[in-house]
Amino acid sequence: MEVIGLQIVHDDVELMKSFVSNSKRAEQFLGNSSMFIEKLLKNVLHIEIQVLADHFSNIV
Repeated sequence: MEVIGLQIVHDDVELMKSFVSNSKRAEQFLGNSSMFIEKLLKNVLHIEIQVLADHFSNIV
């Protein structure tokens, strides 16, 4: 998987504009418009999540 970059948005209007433009850019550069959207958490000490998976679709 290739990563293009991150973009922080501050409101619904920015989110919609960014979603449209970035999905077009992802399609153009990667041939797939799929994106990950995550909530930005500010002023946190530490968050760690570990996910383990195998070729048999077993996920922990």
